[in-house]
Amino acid sequence: MSRAPRFKIIRKLDAGGMAEVYHAEQESLEGFRKTVAVKKVLPHLVQNEKFLRMFLDEARLSLRMSHANVVQVFDVGQAGGSYYVIMEFVDGVNLKQVNEFMRARGTTLPIEQAVFVMVETCKGLQYAHTITDSNGKPLGIVHRDVSPPNILISKQGEVKLVDFGLAKAADQLEHTDPGVVKGKFSYLSPEAVEGQEVDRRADIFAAGILLWEILTGRRLFQGKNDYETVQQVKAAEIPSPSRINPAVPRDLERIVLRALARDLRQRYQTAQDFGDDLYQFLFSHGLKVTSFDIAALVKTVLREAAAPTPKGAGTIIDQLIETELAKLTSIDDTENIFSGGEKPLSVEEISGAFQGAMSFEDPRTWAGDMDDGVAFRLPDPNKPAIWREAMPTPLPFPAVKGNRPGAGPAQAQPRAPQPAAPPPAALPEPEPPKRKSHTGLLVSILLLLAAVCGVLVYLTFFR
Repeated sequence: MSRAPRFKIIRKLDAGGMAEVYHAEQESLEGFRKTVAVKKVLPHLVQNEKFLRMFLDEARLSLRMSHANVVQVFDVGQAGGSYYVIMEFVDGVNLKQVNEFMRARGTTLPIEQAVFVMVETCKGLQYAHTITDSNGKPLGIVHRDVSPPNILISKQGEVKLVDFGLAKAADQLEHTDPGVVKGKFSYLSPEAVEGQEVDRRADIFAAGILLWEILTGRRLFQGKNDYETVQQVKAAEIPSPSRINPAVPRDLERIVLRALARDLRQRYQTAQDFGDDLYQFLFSHGLKVTSFDIAALVKTVLREAAAPTPKGAGTIIDQLIETELAKLTSIDDTENIFSGGEKPLSVEEISGAFQGAMSFEDPRTWAGDMDDGVAFRLPDPNKPAIWREAMPTPLPFPAVKGNRPGAGPAQAQPRAPQPAAPPPAALPEPEPPKRKSHTGLLVSILLLLAAVCGVLVYLTFFR
């Protein structure tokens, strides 16, 4: 590995719990330069051997790959006490940004463009699933994190699969323990959440989720919390896309539902089969779509994202009135902003809420990236089960009232006896909280409106 990277950082593209990604220029002899993306491991993870093995696995797999629909990795190195990967820079957007762009406008991607994006994704998956080593032995790669942020779309209309950080392969340094599942909750397969061994059909299921969401403009599996989302994936109850978007033809709907079949035998067995049926749909309906159409879409998304937010919109009077109304509807100091079960739980509270069903480890002892997927352990009949999310921050589980279904009552943990503390000094009784009065604000608004009316009358009749 190279120890003296020669590249100039232009700007930061993204950052997460595991790494930072930069847009950079790589410099070589005679001043030759190449635009690249640099993925750099965060300093606090350098000493984490488990994470470094996973990071090197990703680099090793990616260096083997060379395909139009997979982001290419050029080099991996170490500098300044940290590791980095130099990879292809894709100038464009990801599928998540496209979906958000469409939802913000209350519409969906045209049918032919949605199918085209998924065909290109299937090409990348088929390549990854069938790649072999130097001896011709299949590597058995499963991506395990096929999700909107990991589908990149360039300004030229290219669709590329990225981030094999959670990929499974035969020659990895770091192997996943039995019962541990990796991936984003909303894009897991039913067999994954049940702790079964996953194969390429898990990636096909995730690709089916992507296509369903593009066609409907909705999320397929999204519960009130991660636990509920996992239960939805396990049940795999798939609404018909045409019931949500009547523009979806029946034959396309059959393709989507087959990709999302809970029964592995009914699901597409290869990404190539999935992509072939999508191609056949386009041909049978006479739908013309090319990378030029996707390029125009990407440029529209980027143009809208770069458009500055208009300042000073509305009159000064409108802004003053909105300011006063905002004060009236603001939360009082005495109100609890974490009402409705939205207060983050501590690790101890989470463990109590699920006691009897599964136990938790403190996720702060793990390192990861919210956009790089998560890992959790399913219940083992012989020992307590463990859920882990690969993030240095607590899990984003919302609070629950009462116990979860199937969970026993929360029990207090025994504590060691503590020496008796001296009685505290008497404290003055706290004054009851005073509720804010809005009378003054209402009077201010009325006076302001009266002044405005007076100005308008003067300008109309006396000038």
